[in-house]
Amino acid sequence: MTTSLDSPAPTSRNTKIRAAALVAALVIGGGSLLASCSSVRTDAAVVNGESLSRDTFETLLDGYADAIPTSRRDNGAVDISIARGLITDWVTTRVLIVELADAGREISDDDLDEARAILEPQDGFAVAGPETQEFYVLATAVRRVFNDTFGVSDDDAREAYDNGQTEIVCLRGILTDDAAAIDAAALRLATGEDFATVAAEVSTDSTKDNGGILSDQQTGAECLSLSSLTQGAPELVAPLFGVRPGANTTPFELSTGGWAILHVRPYDEVATEVRDSLGSQTADDARIAAVSRADVSVSGEYGRWDPTTGTVTAR
Repeated sequence: MTTSLDSPAPTSRNTKIRAAALVAALVIGGGSLLASCSSVRTDAAVVNGESLSRDTFETLLDGYADAIPTSRRDNGAVDISIARGLITDWVTTRVLIVELADAGREISDDDLDEARAILEPQDGFAVAGPETQEFYVLATAVRRVFNDTFGVSDDDAREAYDNGQTEIVCLRGILTDDAAAIDAAALRLATGEDFATVAAEVSTDSTKDNGGILSDQQTGAECLSLSSLTQGAPELVAPLFGVRPGANTTPFELSTGGWAILHVRPYDEVATEVRDSLGSQTADDARIAAVSRADVSVSGEYGRWDPTTGTVTAR
């Protein structure tokens, strides 16, 4: 099936595909109206001499539209931003594969199996065409391996976290209704009892069920950004000053009522989240540098390649 494309209506929102869903975010702007994929070019894009044929591209685009029905407009045409995002993902994937090969890292069957395990539970993946599934499995694997290869090392992440040089904080907490209860909890902690155990037994907060772990209520992340904590719960920030990983704050009173103790979780408990947080920016910088160096051309009906952002944009 040949997929037609329409540009987004003025009020439409840019489409995003998250890595946990169908890989990397596609945040692409609008463009001119396209009624069909007709052009004298037989390819949709070329990167460093490697071509994405129009037939292959349309197959991938159809599979994507099957997986995400909202990508089709009422007339059945696919939003032009989706096409640009798909080309961006294809170009980026091909570029990163070369960068990994230059670093002596190939994508293994285990890498692909791990990527597939991430994608299979996601809504829409099962109904995407097989070619689209395989592409996004590869793209997910490539992104993960690239982030691991070019991101921050475990030693560097540990040093940054232990020295308070990160923008995240990973906490457990105990909340009680009165000072006597929090003092009793503090005494138990001072004698060496496990914080999670004490929290489960005495905390009046709902987090007692997971040992007092304070997590992001929207994403489920077990580490919080300092900026969000400062904005959302500023009175939790000051007691943390000078408290190193593995240690506890002294008991403190909350303005909303009750008393609390916070525990800064040690690196080994939160290593994955800390590395992901620190490494994502490092890997992003390496990715942008790689795609900006690439020799890329895109069929004009989809837009143009912007090397400064590493995306296909409107002409």
